[in-house]
Amino acid sequence: MMAFSMLSQKGGVGKTTVALNLALAMAERGFRTCLIDLDPQGGIGLSLRRSARPGSGITGLLRGDRFEKAIQTTRQNGLVLLMTGDFQAEEIDAIYREWSSIDVVKKVLSSLKNTDVAIFDVPAGLSGPGKAAALVTKRVLIPLQSEPLALRTIPAVLRAVGGWKNGEEGVSVLGLLLTMTSFQDETSLSVLEEVWSLYPEIALETHIPRDAVFARASALGVPVAFLGRKRPPVASVFERLAAEIEGRLGLGSKEEEDAPRYLLD
Repeated sequence: MMAFSMLSQKGGVGKTTVALNLALAMAERGFRTCLIDLDPQGGIGLSLRRSARPGSGITGLLRGDRFEKAIQTTRQNGLVLLMTGDFQAEEIDAIYREWSSIDVVKKVLSSLKNTDVAIFDVPAGLSGPGKAAALVTKRVLIPLQSEPLALRTIPAVLRAVGGWKNGEEGVSVLGLLLTMTSFQDETSLSVLEEVWSLYPEIALETHIPRDAVFARASALGVPVAFLGRKRPPVASVFERLAAEIEGRLGLGSKEEEDAPRYLLD
C-alpha cells in the first residue's frame, strides 16, 4: 500500500477539493483507494452530501470497529471514505490532540484493508494531525495557491518538512501542486513559471485552474466529475494529476495497456 498526506501551510488553497477529486481519479485508474478525513472539522464530509450509511469513521475505528464498518462506500468502484465519525462539538480540541499522535495515525493506517492508495486529508498548518500524518505516510503533496505570497512561503515549508523525522526516516515531498492558476492573469502565470523554474524536481506539471465549476460542485456536494453525465472539461485535470502521482509513487498502472489495437486479426 502507498500512502501520502495533503499538507498546506494555510487554508483556502483547495487542499480538500484536490484530495477528494484526486482520490476519485486514482480509483478510476484501477487503484483501490481510501480517502481519510483526519481533519476534526470534517472537511471531506462537509464537501459531500452524505448517504444513508455514513460509517462509524475514524472515531469508530479507534474504538475497535472493523474497517468494513468504519468506512463509507461510494458509487465509484474502488473508492471508500474514512470520515471523521461522530463526536460532540466540545470534544473537538481533544480529538485534535488525539489525532496529532503518530501512534494514533499509525493505527488508522495499519487498519486499512484492501487498499492500494491511502490519501490523508488534514487540517491546514504544519503541526497537529498534518505533521503526524506526514511522519507516518512519509510523503506529502503540497497544494499552493498561485500567488506571490505562496511562492515566498515555499522555502519555509520545505525547511520544516525537511526537518521532520520519524526515527531515522524523513518526509519526502511528493510534489508541489499549484492551484487556482490562470493563464489570463500575469501574476498567476509568473508564479507558475517561477515555481517550475525554481523547483523542477518537485513541482508538478499538472496545475489546478481557477474555474467556477469547482464552486458549483462544492455547492452541490459532489466531485467535479460527478456533476453530470457529461463531465466538465476541467475534470480531466485530475486524471492528469492522478497519472503524474502514480508515476511518482512508482505504481504500475492498473489500466489496460495503452497500445495500438489492430483492425485485422
